[in-house]
Amino acid sequence: MIKPSEVGKSGEMVRHTAGRELGNGYGYSEHHKTVYDRERYLEKLLATIKPVTRAEAEEVCRWFLASEKGQYMENHGAAVMFNLVGECEE
Repeated sequence: MIKPSEVGKSGEMVRHTAGRELGNGYGYSEHHKTVYDRERYLEKLLATIKPVTRAEAEEVCRWFLASEKGQYMENHGAAVMFNLVGECEE
């Protein structure tokens, strides 16, 4: 479970892992564009991957709201929120 104090850490982990995979030439503070591309790709998956349980949906919802990632997404991340509450069933 991700605690509110760990919200920023998840993005750091994604960037660190991607930076490590791409090599040391990019440094931690100035990652290569592909590192951020990976992070955005993973954020978009939040709109399509269904939560397994209600508890998981609540946890992801809390994390997503606290992370403020929705600010930078289309419609402020509405697709992610709808996915978490189950409104995107086709």
